[in-house]
Amino acid sequence: MLYLHGHLHDAWAEPSYGGGNLYLAIQSGAGFQAREGEPWHNGLVFGEADLNAEVIRLQPWRWIPDQQAWTPATDAFHEQHRQSDWWHYQLPSDQTMKVDYTPTVPVAPLPKGWSVFKPEDLAAHRQHLDAETALRYFDGAVPDWPTALSTSIPRRRIVGDLVAPFRQAESAGRPIVTLLLAAACEGKTTALLQAAYSIVEGKNDLRILQRRDESRHLVPDEILPLLNKDYIWLLLLDEADRAATDLQALLKRLPPALNGRVHALLACRDADWLSSAAANLDWAFADFSKQHLRGLDSADAQAIVRSWQSFGDAGLGDLAKQPATEWATILERQAKDEAQTSGGAFFGALLAVRSGSDLRKHAHLLLERLGQRKIPSGGTLRDALAYIAAMHVEGLDFLSRPVLAQVLCCPLEKLHRDVLVPLGQEAAATTTSSSIYTRHRRIAVTLVSVLSEDFGVEVGELYVKLGRAAIIALTSRPLPENPKKWRFEISDHFIDTGRTELAIHIAEAVFEQEPTNSLTGTHLANLWRRAKLPDQAARVFEKITELTNGDRALYYEWGVTMGERSLYADNALLAAFSLADQCPTRQVDNNSATKSLAGLGVALGSLYDAYHNPAFRDARMAVAVLGGALHADATTKNYIDKHAREAAEQGANIPDLERAIPLLQVGIAAAAQIGLDAQLVKLLPQAENLTFDWLKELVCYSSYAKK
Repeated sequence: MLYLHGHLHDAWAEPSYGGGNLYLAIQSGAGFQAREGEPWHNGLVFGEADLNAEVIRLQPWRWIPDQQAWTPATDAFHEQHRQSDWWHYQLPSDQTMKVDYTPTVPVAPLPKGWSVFKPEDLAAHRQHLDAETALRYFDGAVPDWPTALSTSIPRRRIVGDLVAPFRQAESAGRPIVTLLLAAACEGKTTALLQAAYSIVEGKNDLRILQRRDESRHLVPDEILPLLNKDYIWLLLLDEADRAATDLQALLKRLPPALNGRVHALLACRDADWLSSAAANLDWAFADFSKQHLRGLDSADAQAIVRSWQSFGDAGLGDLAKQPATEWATILERQAKDEAQTSGGAFFGALLAVRSGSDLRKHAHLLLERLGQRKIPSGGTLRDALAYIAAMHVEGLDFLSRPVLAQVLCCPLEKLHRDVLVPLGQEAAATTTSSSIYTRHRRIAVTLVSVLSEDFGVEVGELYVKLGRAAIIALTSRPLPENPKKWRFEISDHFIDTGRTELAIHIAEAVFEQEPTNSLTGTHLANLWRRAKLPDQAARVFEKITELTNGDRALYYEWGVTMGERSLYADNALLAAFSLADQCPTRQVDNNSATKSLAGLGVALGSLYDAYHNPAFRDARMAVAVLGGALHADATTKNYIDKHAREAAEQGANIPDLERAIPLLQVGIAAAAQIGLDAQLVKLLPQAENLTFDWLKELVCYSSYAKK
């Protein structure tokens, strides 16, 4: 008996058995019983009973009032029962059940983001795709099992190469691990799914354990209890660079009963794999092999074109305007041309030959459609795609899930379901284990243009909001990317490309979120100075009311700023303080010392020109001697050499290292006598009290090393 019941309140109820397995209670939702604005939620469940397989398949949906649409309720039932887009439960039985009173071993729950698949369930996807799904896939939608396994989607040569190592999987004596490497948008996910099915096809003793959300970690203690020794397991991991180390740990911890019964098929962007720790792992304990997916050969091109052709002119797109005998050749040639760019050659070729003349119209319709799709936490999918495209178009490849979730005010644990999956289905976005992109940079360029020109989006403001969101996100969790990318590199990118105003706005947004961070404050001031606005840079430093336990670079940068305002005495004192023992930070190192000495020499040179005091000339020569004993980069060395040459021309003698520090102290004291900004007088120690023992120690060590 099936018992359908219930009003859908705030949470779903898991289907449950009763009466000794005689009936299965399923909460079916309320249809439209609840009025919009009430605290309850409308929902429904699609279901089908397979009497032969003795299973009932359920698919829950909920009504989203803001969208005026039904959407899949993917969090309704337990992930353990999920197979693709349906949840499977055993049909209730009228057979007398034998009660076993022996203690049972509890079934380990599937970790969130993981699913188990049986060959017979996947076999149901071996059918022709409907036109809408197929065209969406041709446009770049992220493939799922029904799409990848469809008879409408061809299998490229690489699929056979991936399957070959697993032909003896059932009798292997140790793990088989195969890795597929490819550039972005080369079709690796489709090949991965197709190969995985081919490995288990028709083998009822095989199971696939797939990580469906690339942001989820592989935790051996969570996975080991799932690996029933009655089956042979294929672990399926896309974007595997960050999971590889944990996968190794899992495979090495397998109990004897699972030796040779747990294998892995992996895929990853080649750049991500090579730049991660995964590239250096030793797989000697396993049968490990790599396959590379590169370019498009003639046979693959012909198969793809036949697939497009089966959906008529809509499938062929622009290619339909060309002679049929040239279709495959055009696609293959375009793939070779695309391989010369930084984007994915395969998907770039698909875009060029199918949608090259119509990409802007396609982008407009996509953005219009996404603007109608609300994110439950607020905003729309168009907002999400705008942030993703803005980053991708600039080559800023560090937009992570925590930052996108923060800027959208979306709970991180719901980002995958509410944002990334829908955008993937719309052929709008894709992910790696750490970052989010559009499907291709060509798409990003078009999207940003349409957003700006057709929808009035101020694209620059997107970067400001992202910078602010990144710093907020940092306070609650570590970011996958290095925080310096948001604190410094994103604004550097825009000032280096001539968009100074935008660079400063981003840096201001970052500094507003962490006003006590001396590094972000120094960076903001540096941007103002590079913009030839030293007075604005000085205002950043004026907010400092006590010595900052930050970085010597702050005082150096402050000094340079004062120098550009022609306040050379202030410049000299600040540069000297960045070298002094009294600076409240760590011991001065080679890089900070050489930079500060070079800058101090500039200030002393300007002071000598203004006042002709030989103390400034001799102190400048001392700077050159101290800097010359250290290891300076080419630019800094040029400054130090210039200081030595000009000071000598002005009559300075070259002191030994012992005399250099006292000469420097005399010059600094003379600078202080000229007069300083009132804030500096209050903030800095008296010039005659500055000592440089750490600098002296550093110079001595460096001199000995050079000898």
